[in-house]
Amino acid sequence: MKDYYPKAAKRKIPQDIYLRSLNTIRALPRLQEKASQLLHETYKQDVHVQTSKKISPTEIIAMRREKTLKEIEQIEKAFETVPEEYRLMLKKNIIERVPMEMIAGASPKTISRMRLRVIIEVARNTGLIDEYEYKETLRK
Repeated sequence: MKDYYPKAAKRKIPQDIYLRSLNTIRALPRLQEKASQLLHETYKQDVHVQTSKKISPTEIIAMRREKTLKEIEQIEKAFETVPEEYRLMLKKNIIERVPMEMIAGASPKTISRMRLRVIIEVARNTGLIDEYEYKETLRK
C-alpha cells in the first residue's frame, strides 16, 4: 500500500518529515518488543563496544533500553493529544494500515485530521521540527 501524503499536510510540514514521523509511529510495536527483550537481555562476550569511558555491559544495555523507552514515550505522548475515542482508531489506521473507510465510529475526514495532528506531534516530540516550526503549523 502506497503511503498517502494528504494535501492538508503539504501546508503543514514537509513530506520527508511527514513520512519519517509516520514510520516512527509504525515502529511502535517493534519498539515495544525491543524494550521487553532488552529487559531480559544479558551481556554477550562476543560484543565489543569501544567507548572513551569505562562503561559496563549492563550499563550499555540499560542505555539502549532507556533510549527505546524514550521513543515509545514520545509516540504515546503524541497520541494523548487526540481525544481518547480516536486513539484506537488512529493506531489501527497508522500501525495496522486499516483504511479510514473501514474504521467504524468516525468519519474519514475526522480521522484524517486527527492522524495529521498525531504525526505533527510525533515530529515535534522527536525533534524533527522545532518549536517555531510547530507554532507555524498550528497557524496554517
